[in-house]
Amino acid sequence: MAFCEVCGLIHLNDSPLCDRNEYLYGKLVTAADGTLTYEPPGGISECRSPNANDAEDGGIMPLSRATPIVAHHAHCTRAKARAALLKTFDGEWHHTGIVSRRTSYFSVVAAIASLRQENGNDSQ
Repeated sequence: MAFCEVCGLIHLNDSPLCDRNEYLYGKLVTAADGTLTYEPPGGISECRSPNANDAEDGGIMPLSRATPIVAHHAHCTRAKARAALLKTFDGEWHHTGIVSRRTSYFSVVAAIASLRQENGNDSQ
C-alpha cells in the first residue's frame, strides 16, 4: 500500500497513484468524431441541488470553478478562459448554497471548443 500525496488516500499496490492534473482539472476526452467531453474530478455536494450536481457531472459549473479548468485544458490565460465562458453562456442556472441562491452555470466543453475554433485548432 502507498500513500498518495495528490488525493491523500492510501492506494493498493496494484493501483496507480493519482495524476495531479487530472485530480485538479478533470479529464478532457476527444472522441474519434472530434466531439469533446469532460470528465470532472469531483463528486456530489450537499450544498447544491441534485440538478446542479448532475450539471457538474456533465462539465457545466459555476464560473469560479470552470475558469481554471478551461485555462488548463485550452492552454490559455484565466482571463481568456473567463471571456470564452461568458461568450458561450447559454443562461443555465441552478440552486446552490445553504440558502439555495441562483448560480449561473457555464459549459467547460463549449468554452474550450470556442477557443479551439477561434485559434483554428478544431481537431485537438
